[in-house]
Amino acid sequence: MPDFQVFAGNSIQIYAQEDETIALPGASNPIDTLDYENDILSITAEVTYCIFNGSVCIGPTMTVTSPVVTLTIIDTDTPPPSRTVALATSDGSAKEPHSVYYLPSATEDNGEATFTFTNWLGGTVGLALGGNATLGSDYLLSLGVAPAGTTLTGLNLFVPAGATSVKLLVRPLDDLIETDSGETVSIAIASVPAGVTSSGTANVTIADAPETLKIVATPADSLEYRVDPVFADFQITPVDGTAKMKGLVFLEIDASAMDAAIPIDDYSLEGQRPSPFPIPIYPVTPGSKLYRTDPFSINDLDFQLVRVKPVNDRILEQDEKIKATLKSFPRYTLPSPDPGIFGDATITIKDNYLDSETKADAGACSCCCSCAGDVSIDKRDADVTITSLGNANTRFRAEGQDS
Repeated sequence: MPDFQVFAGNSIQIYAQEDETIALPGASNPIDTLDYENDILSITAEVTYCIFNGSVCIGPTMTVTSPVVTLTIIDTDTPPPSRTVALATSDGSAKEPHSVYYLPSATEDNGEATFTFTNWLGGTVGLALGGNATLGSDYLLSLGVAPAGTTLTGLNLFVPAGATSVKLLVRPLDDLIETDSGETVSIAIASVPAGVTSSGTANVTIADAPETLKIVATPADSLEYRVDPVFADFQITPVDGTAKMKGLVFLEIDASAMDAAIPIDDYSLEGQRPSPFPIPIYPVTPGSKLYRTDPFSINDLDFQLVRVKPVNDRILEQDEKIKATLKSFPRYTLPSPDPGIFGDATITIKDNYLDSETKADAGACSCCCSCAGDVSIDKRDADVTITSLGNANTRFRAEGQDS
């Protein structure tokens, strides 16, 4: 019995051997393929319209009597051309997007598989997945470049007749896990229509760059000058240098150490991008040596600078340090390692000794070197070493004697 396949409109293809006599339901006369081999003719017949999977009618169906049916008889004495579908990797690298501290990339970095068809008569290609990545939580599948009428439902890829190529995308998802880089996706062909030969697989590896920020001091020293002071910056950048940051962060500063600089008294902070703005800083509790800044934006920036601006207090002091820890706001609770804390950096405020007016000895006795009158130093049974930082007219007096 010939193989009837119904396509668009009143069109029937019949695969028949030479000298075979066939009869269509409702046709006025039988058809002898000896006369109409590899030909097209019009007849009156009952036509069943159907959705086919290969050569199998899967419904719905509708039978009508049509006065004109286009009938194509194909000679099966000559073997039909081979029908194939081949699968290959066209882009084996994908990159997991970021959603917490980084802005999503303007262009998705997806993996891609390519299906190539020859003599395709239409039908469904079933897919099978492997690898250690999980569909739905680690990635999604979606159509890339494909002919009109192509659909992807679950793991069933329907491809219309005449197609030569279909692209399938592997789209990574941000799963908030920062230790799963290198997950793999394997795609294979599980089923094809009858008469179709399939081959090949596609493999994609999903990379996940750590979604975290870093803070460094640039430069490490800030100089306390009255004129032309030297400022140092805390620089905040994404670890993934191709990303842009988003959200709010703040600095936490521990000023409990003996050599710690005191916020407000010794320095102020100023954000630099997109334009300079003050960053207030307060003790966590009244009298506390632990300070926190107000949250400030890093949104849509590839880096942010927090400038340390020393207060020129004219007091000759030892080097003072600012150790700042960068934290997110609000604090995200993510799987370990938690990127809510990004590390710390230290800036040292160095005094300009020649610009200082007040000197203090180890006994906390202070005096003003530029004031009128004498400079007095309380020895308090301690050895005192005096070094002149002034000019040749500087005079010292010890125990009532000029020197």
